Amino acid sequence: MKSEIDFNTILTIATNVGYIIAGVVISYFIVRKKLNEYFNDIKNNLNVGSKIPKQSKTDMEIIKRMEQVKEILNADRVLVYEFHNGEHYANGRSALKFSCTYEVYRTGIESVQSKLSSIPISCVPQFISKLLEEEFIKETDVEHIRDKMPATYGLSKDINITSYQNLVIRNGKEEPVGFLAVHWCNGQQMTYNDRELYRLGAFIEEHIITENDKKK
Repeated sequence: MKSEIDFNTILTIATNVGYIIAGVVISYFIVRKKLNEYFNDIKNNLNVGSKIPKQSKTDMEIIKRMEQVKEILNADRVLVYEFHNGEHYANGRSALKFSCTYEVYRTGIESVQSKLSSIPISCVPQFISKLLEEEFIKETDVEHIRDKMPATYGLSKDINITSYQNLVIRNGKEEPVGFLAVHWCNGQQMTYNDRELYRLGAFIEEHIITENDKKK
């Protein structure tokens, strides 16, 4: 009986020691991962200055392409929007948003980039759903969406859009990460040329999205 008790005691001790060792190992890897993330963040922050020239060159190339598309399509504005995380709602759900990160516009047309920042995608659900489903959408007269997409209609009227075209942009995993927008304003009629918009989309994906994927 004594040997059985001793064996059971030893087994219990060994099991507990195993749990302790496993906990220590798991904690070690978690702490190491957090420390690596922390030091990587510090490294990235220290390298900000070295990234500015490359980022500026990329920005100028993108703006140049957008200006070309604006002139070819006789458009009033060309914009790039990117999806991003906002803060979290009370239930823990991520407040996904989109912001205008690049904009070119014709002389005499109002700049709207400052108005189009951190917009929750839930504010224009019909528009986002249609865009993701169809990839490319165009509307020759925003009055056509007055009843179908009232939030998008209201936003369009606020920035004087008469007609528009939009194209989804994706990352290397084919995930939607943003979209291009072309605006015609103040009664200006749309010039339809989806090929130019697709070419600009491919350029954006190559110079912004793909580059960000490589950093990860």
